Amino acid sequence: MPRNIYQLRNAFVNFYLIEWDNDLVLIDGGFIAGIYKLKQQLKSINKTFTDINHILLTHGHLDHTANITRIKELSDAPVVGHPKDKAHIAGNYPYTGSARVCGALEAIGRTLINYKPFALDLEVCDNKRLEIAGGMRVIHLPRHTTGHCGYYHEPTGILFSGDFFQCSPLRDGVAPFFLNSCPENFPSSIEKIIQLNPKGIYSNHCDESSPKKQFERFSRFVSRLPNKK
Repeated sequence: MPRNIYQLRNAFVNFYLIEWDNDLVLIDGGFIAGIYKLKQQLKSINKTFTDINHILLTHGHLDHTANITRIKELSDAPVVGHPKDKAHIAGNYPYTGSARVCGALEAIGRTLINYKPFALDLEVCDNKRLEIAGGMRVIHLPRHTTGHCGYYHEPTGILFSGDFFQCSPLRDGVAPFFLNSCPENFPSSIEKIIQLNPKGIYSNHCDESSPKKQFERFSRFVSRLPNKK
Protein backbone atom coordinates (compact mmCIF):
# COMPACT_ATOMS: atom_id res chain seq x y z
CA MET A 1 0.00 0.00 0.00
CA PRO A 2 1.37 3.47 -0.86
CA ARG A 3 2.35 5.13 2.40
CA ASN A 4 -0.14 7.99 1.92
CA ILE A 5 -3.16 5.75 1.38
CA TYR A 6 -4.87 4.28 4.42
CA GLN A 7 -7.34 1.41 4.32
CA LEU A 8 -9.86 1.56 7.15
CA ARG A 9 -11.18 -1.93 7.68
CA ASN A 10 -14.72 -1.64 8.99
CA ALA A 11 -17.63 -3.98 9.72
CA PHE A 12 -18.66 -5.55 6.38
CA VAL A 13 -16.91 -2.85 4.34
CA ASN A 14 -13.65 -0.95 3.97
CA PHE A 15 -13.17 2.74 3.27
CA TYR A 16 -10.13 4.83 2.42
CA LEU A 17 -8.24 7.97 3.36
CA ILE A 18 -5.74 9.57 0.96
CA GLU A 19 -3.17 12.09 2.19
CA TRP A 20 -1.61 13.72 -0.86
CA ASP A 21 -0.38 17.17 -1.93
CA ASN A 22 -1.79 18.95 1.14
CA ASP A 23 -5.17 17.26 0.55
CA LEU A 24 -6.86 14.77 2.82
CA VAL A 25 -9.52 12.91 0.85
CA LEU A 26 -11.99 10.41 2.27
CA ILE A 27 -13.53 7.78 0.00
CA ASP A 28 -16.85 6.66 1.52
CA GLY A 29 -17.69 6.81 5.21
CA GLY A 30 -17.77 3.26 6.50
CA PHE A 31 -20.52 1.57 8.44
CA ILE A 32 -20.89 0.52 12.09
CA ALA A 33 -18.00 1.96 14.16
CA GLY A 34 -16.78 3.80 11.08
CA ILE A 35 -16.52 7.13 12.90
CA TYR A 36 -14.33 5.53 15.56
CA LYS A 37 -12.09 3.91 12.92
CA LEU A 38 -11.70 7.20 11.11
CA LYS A 39 -10.97 9.11 14.30
CA GLN A 40 -8.24 6.63 15.23
CA GLN A 41 -6.68 6.80 11.76
CA LEU A 42 -6.69 10.59 11.77
CA LYS A 43 -5.04 10.62 15.19
CA SER A 44 -2.32 8.26 13.99
CA ILE A 45 -1.28 10.71 11.25
CA ASN A 46 -1.67 13.81 13.44
CA LYS A 47 -4.80 15.00 11.67
CA THR A 48 -8.33 15.85 12.75
CA PHE A 49 -11.71 15.77 11.04
CA THR A 50 -11.26 19.41 10.01
CA ASP A 51 -8.27 18.40 7.86
CA ILE A 52 -10.52 16.35 5.57
CA ASN A 53 -11.24 18.56 2.57
CA HIS A 54 -13.21 16.23 0.26
CA ILE A 55 -15.52 13.25 0.76
CA LEU A 56 -15.88 11.09 -2.36
CA LEU A 57 -18.87 8.77 -2.47
CA THR A 58 -18.73 5.63 -4.61
CA HIS A 59 -22.47 4.98 -4.27
CA GLY A 60 -25.45 5.44 -2.02
CA HIS A 61 -25.83 2.12 -0.21
CA LEU A 62 -26.06 2.35 3.57
CA ASP A 63 -22.75 0.64 4.37
CA HIS A 64 -21.05 3.52 2.52
CA THR A 65 -23.25 6.44 3.57
CA ALA A 66 -24.15 5.69 7.20
CA ASN A 67 -21.61 8.12 8.67
CA ILE A 68 -21.39 10.73 5.93
CA THR A 69 -23.74 13.26 7.53
CA ARG A 70 -21.78 13.19 10.78
CA ILE A 71 -18.39 13.32 9.04
CA LYS A 72 -19.60 16.26 6.99
CA GLU A 73 -20.67 18.06 10.17
CA LEU A 74 -17.27 17.43 11.80
CA SER A 75 -15.16 18.31 8.77
CA ASP A 76 -17.25 20.77 6.78
CA ALA A 77 -15.91 18.96 3.70
CA PRO A 78 -17.97 18.85 0.49
CA VAL A 79 -19.49 15.52 -0.52
CA VAL A 80 -18.85 14.46 -4.13
CA GLY A 81 -20.91 11.88 -5.97
CA HIS A 82 -22.94 10.94 -9.02
CA PRO A 83 -26.44 12.45 -9.21
CA LYS A 84 -27.99 9.13 -10.26
CA ASP A 85 -27.43 7.87 -6.72
CA LYS A 86 -29.28 10.72 -5.00
CA ALA A 87 -32.37 8.53 -4.53
CA HIS A 88 -30.25 5.90 -2.78
CA ILE A 89 -28.82 8.56 -0.47
CA ALA A 90 -32.32 9.86 0.28
CA GLY A 91 -33.62 6.34 0.89
CA ASN A 92 -36.31 6.41 -1.78
CA TYR A 93 -34.78 4.54 -4.70
CA PRO A 94 -37.52 2.54 -6.55
CA TYR A 95 -36.04 -0.96 -6.36
CA THR A 96 -37.55 -3.55 -8.71
CA GLY A 97 -37.27 -7.28 -9.23
CA SER A 98 -34.85 -9.20 -7.04
CA ALA A 99 -33.19 -5.92 -6.00
CA ARG A 100 -36.23 -5.26 -3.81
CA VAL A 101 -34.43 -7.48 -1.28
CA CYS A 102 -31.68 -4.87 -1.19
CA GLY A 103 -34.27 -2.15 -0.72
CA ALA A 104 -35.82 -3.96 2.23
CA LEU A 105 -32.43 -4.49 3.89
CA GLU A 106 -31.57 -0.82 3.37
CA ALA A 107 -34.88 0.30 4.89
CA ILE A 108 -34.35 -1.85 7.97
CA GLY A 109 -30.80 -0.62 8.36
CA ARG A 110 -31.73 3.05 8.06
CA THR A 111 -34.30 2.60 10.83
CA LEU A 112 -31.93 0.74 13.14
CA ILE A 113 -29.12 3.31 12.92
CA ASN A 114 -31.37 6.39 12.66
CA TYR A 115 -29.85 7.26 9.29
CA LYS A 116 -29.72 10.92 8.29
CA PRO A 117 -29.60 11.72 4.55
CA PHE A 118 -27.28 14.36 3.14
CA ALA A 119 -26.96 16.40 -0.04
CA LEU A 120 -24.26 16.10 -2.68
CA ASP A 121 -22.25 19.31 -2.75
CA LEU A 122 -20.65 18.47 -6.09
CA GLU A 123 -22.34 16.27 -8.68
CA VAL A 124 -19.93 14.58 -11.06
CA CYS A 125 -20.07 12.64 -14.32
CA ASP A 126 -17.93 10.02 -16.02
CA ASN A 127 -14.31 11.04 -16.69
CA LYS A 128 -14.57 14.21 -14.61
CA ARG A 129 -11.12 15.13 -13.28
CA LEU A 130 -11.06 16.40 -9.72
CA GLU A 131 -8.13 18.68 -8.95
CA ILE A 132 -7.40 17.05 -5.61
CA ALA A 133 -4.75 14.66 -4.27
CA GLY A 134 -2.68 15.06 -7.43
CA GLY A 135 -5.65 14.26 -9.68
CA MET A 136 -8.66 12.01 -9.11
CA ARG A 137 -10.70 10.95 -12.14
CA VAL A 138 -14.32 9.82 -11.86
CA ILE A 139 -14.99 6.43 -13.49
CA HIS A 140 -18.73 5.80 -13.74
CA LEU A 141 -19.25 2.05 -13.21
CA PRO A 142 -23.00 1.34 -13.08
CA ARG A 143 -24.21 -2.14 -12.12
CA HIS A 144 -24.40 -2.18 -8.35
CA THR A 145 -26.30 1.12 -8.51
CA THR A 146 -27.04 3.44 -11.43
CA GLY A 147 -24.68 6.12 -10.13
CA HIS A 148 -21.93 3.82 -8.85
CA CYS A 149 -18.48 5.36 -9.40
CA GLY A 150 -14.87 4.43 -8.99
CA TYR A 151 -12.15 7.02 -8.49
CA TYR A 152 -8.85 6.71 -10.34
CA HIS A 153 -5.91 8.23 -8.48
CA GLU A 154 -3.57 9.43 -11.22
CA PRO A 155 -0.31 9.65 -9.21
CA THR A 156 -0.47 6.00 -8.10
CA GLY A 157 -2.54 4.47 -10.91
CA ILE A 158 -4.90 2.93 -8.35
CA LEU A 159 -8.62 2.62 -9.03
CA PHE A 160 -10.81 2.82 -5.93
CA SER A 161 -13.50 0.61 -7.40
CA GLY A 162 -16.23 0.77 -4.76
CA ASP A 163 -18.39 -2.35 -4.81
CA PHE A 164 -17.89 -3.19 -8.48
CA PHE A 165 -15.51 -6.05 -7.69
CA GLN A 166 -15.08 -7.95 -4.43
CA CYS A 167 -12.30 -10.25 -3.36
CA SER A 168 -11.92 -12.34 -0.23
CA PRO A 169 -10.24 -15.58 0.83
CA LEU A 170 -13.47 -17.36 -0.11
CA ARG A 171 -14.29 -15.87 -3.51
CA ASP A 172 -13.54 -13.24 -6.12
CA GLY A 173 -16.44 -11.76 -8.00
CA VAL A 174 -19.29 -9.30 -7.85
CA ALA A 175 -21.98 -8.56 -5.30
CA PRO A 176 -24.89 -11.04 -5.01
CA PHE A 177 -27.51 -10.51 -7.71
CA PHE A 178 -30.15 -9.13 -5.33
CA LEU A 179 -27.88 -6.20 -4.40
CA ASN A 180 -27.49 -4.94 -7.95
CA SER A 181 -29.91 -2.37 -9.36
CA CYS A 182 -28.81 -2.36 -13.02
CA PRO A 183 -26.89 -5.57 -13.91
CA GLU A 184 -27.38 -4.88 -17.61
CA ASN A 185 -24.52 -2.36 -17.36
CA PHE A 186 -22.01 -4.99 -16.24
CA PRO A 187 -20.30 -5.60 -19.64
CA SER A 188 -19.76 -1.92 -20.43
CA SER A 189 -18.42 -1.17 -16.95
CA ILE A 190 -16.01 -4.12 -17.13
CA GLU A 191 -14.76 -2.86 -20.48
CA LYS A 192 -14.18 0.57 -18.97
CA ILE A 193 -11.87 -0.88 -16.31
CA ILE A 194 -10.05 -2.99 -18.89
CA GLN A 195 -9.44 0.08 -21.04
CA LEU A 196 -8.30 2.09 -18.02
CA ASN A 197 -5.78 -0.67 -17.17
CA PRO A 198 -4.98 0.62 -13.66
CA LYS A 199 -1.82 -0.42 -11.82
CA GLY A 200 -4.03 -1.65 -9.01
CA ILE A 201 -7.53 -1.78 -7.55
CA TYR A 202 -8.79 -1.09 -4.07
CA SER A 203 -12.24 -2.54 -3.48
CA ASN A 204 -14.54 -1.62 -0.61
CA HIS A 205 -15.10 -5.32 0.00
CA CYS A 206 -11.75 -7.08 0.00
CA ASP A 207 -9.14 -8.85 2.07
CA GLU A 208 -5.74 -7.31 2.76
CA SER A 209 -4.31 -8.02 -0.70
CA SER A 210 -2.29 -5.26 -2.34
CA PRO A 211 -3.88 -3.14 -5.10
CA LYS A 212 -1.73 -4.93 -7.68
CA LYS A 213 -2.87 -8.33 -6.43
CA GLN A 214 -6.51 -7.23 -6.43
CA PHE A 215 -6.25 -6.13 -10.06
CA GLU A 216 -4.66 -9.46 -10.97
CA ARG A 217 -7.58 -11.23 -9.31
CA PHE A 218 -10.03 -8.98 -11.16
CA SER A 219 -8.31 -9.80 -14.46
CA ARG A 220 -8.53 -13.55 -13.78
CA PHE A 221 -12.19 -13.18 -12.88
CA VAL A 222 -12.90 -11.32 -16.14
CA SER A 223 -10.96 -13.88 -18.19
CA ARG A 224 -13.31 -16.61 -16.94
CA LEU A 225 -16.49 -14.82 -18.01
CA PRO A 226 -18.21 -16.49 -20.96
CA ASN A 227 -17.97 -13.50 -23.28
CA LYS A 228 -14.27 -13.02 -22.49
CA LYS A 229 -13.09 -16.53 -23.33
